[in-house]
Amino acid sequence: MTKSSLAQEQIIVGVDTHKDVHVAVAIDDHGRLLGQCQVATTQRGCRTLHEWALGLAPQVRYGVEGTGSYGAGLARLLAAEGVSVTEIRGPNRKLHRDRGKSDTIDAEAAARAVLAGTSRVVPKAGNDWVEQLRMLRLARRSAVQARTQAINQMHAVVVGAPPELHDALVQLSRVELIRCACRFRIGRLDTTASTTRWTLRLLALRHEALTAEINGIDQVIVPLLAHHAPTLLELRGVGPEVAGALLVVAGDNPQRLRSEASFAALCGVTPLPASSGKTTRHRLNRGGDRRGNTALWRIAMTRLNCDPRTRDYVQRRTTEGLSNHLRGGPDRGGGWRPCGAGSPDPPIAGGERSRDRPPPVPRAVFRSPSSLRRRGGRRRSRWRHRRSAASRWRPRVGRPWQCRARWTGGRVRAAGRHTPT
Repeated sequence: MTKSSLAQEQIIVGVDTHKDVHVAVAIDDHGRLLGQCQVATTQRGCRTLHEWALGLAPQVRYGVEGTGSYGAGLARLLAAEGVSVTEIRGPNRKLHRDRGKSDTIDAEAAARAVLAGTSRVVPKAGNDWVEQLRMLRLARRSAVQARTQAINQMHAVVVGAPPELHDALVQLSRVELIRCACRFRIGRLDTTASTTRWTLRLLALRHEALTAEINGIDQVIVPLLAHHAPTLLELRGVGPEVAGALLVVAGDNPQRLRSEASFAALCGVTPLPASSGKTTRHRLNRGGDRRGNTALWRIAMTRLNCDPRTRDYVQRRTTEGLSNHLRGGPDRGGGWRPCGAGSPDPPIAGGERSRDRPPPVPRAVFRSPSSLRRRGGRRRSRWRHRRSAASRWRPRVGRPWQCRARWTGGRVRAAGRHTPT
């Protein structure tokens, strides 16, 4: 451990967490380096780290990497002590290129991220019933994946089975195949047919065991949700699977989400600005928790089929000339305008086109090289391309359809050589 002799009232400690050791670096409010510390990942080591930080200043703020994995124990201990803890994302790649990579550099970067305010995420508490739900869902998810793998392997074995076994099993449904395979009597494994039957029996028994395991987990999850979140289960389109996914995304301390917008950003359903110069547009959010994103998609699709309010909304928006596909640019009213059906505009174009003005005439098409025609005919192109008549068009090697061309309303003519417009 190293320690500065300067007296401080408040410091910031960044922690780079690992499996065996935690490396911490302390800085003051002006960004001056005060010291560093390395402790074990045990409960005693975490307390030693906190005592070292309190020896530097009476008030400490922490920036911890990996609060959901290696730093979970440290984050819970600090939260129990009433200390401010900020979750830090992975290390900055640009910093690694400029200064190199070490545990001390990463810990210092975590502390400076808290000081600059670029990281303000409050970690999940992980100490209540939502953490229990997360553990149960983790076990259930792995069991479902293993069960799916088992039935897929059974179908693959039946496809390549000996003719007499293949003809008897290929027409069976999934349930009938499992029941039939469980009843196989295995003698000596001296032929291909007997070994195939034994393999099918093993996979069928594994499938039945995993099904029983999944049902047992469901018998624990459903009462847990019904006791703690009955109002959520009463919503249309929300079942135990969807409710569990949304609750795990929010965590045991949902007060860390300050608004509906922050929860939408956490699930990756907020459009992100992608404007530049005179172009004003937005793009879809590819980040966020993908399981939470899937849960919201299931709710929307379910309500679209059975909820009158959702169907009336979609009908009203369709009558206005809008489609169900979200478009990147905002409309004049501040909402998000879907891409109009049959619009000749490219999907990446931004901004709002006046509804009083007729749609623009589609741009001229270009003729792609013969290699493009051999690769499947018509391709989409979203970019504009201007070159002189004397210049020679050369497609990218291996990806000739990614050429730059004028937008043609979604279709590109495949012909001989490029003809500039």
